[in-house]
Amino acid sequence: MFTVLKSGMMKTLILNSIFTLNKYKYYLGNKYHFIIQLFLFITLIIKV
Repeated sequence: MFTVLKSGMMKTLILNSIFTLNKYKYYLGNKYHFIIQLFLFITLIIKV
């Protein structure tokens, strides 16, 4: 039960971070957006 809840929360976190990054993408430019998204993805993997 807890693991299912945790994975659901992680999915929500990932979706929220991607959605937020998409909003800032226009200000940052595509190159920086890709780097930040990759960095966030790596940190999420490490936390799990």
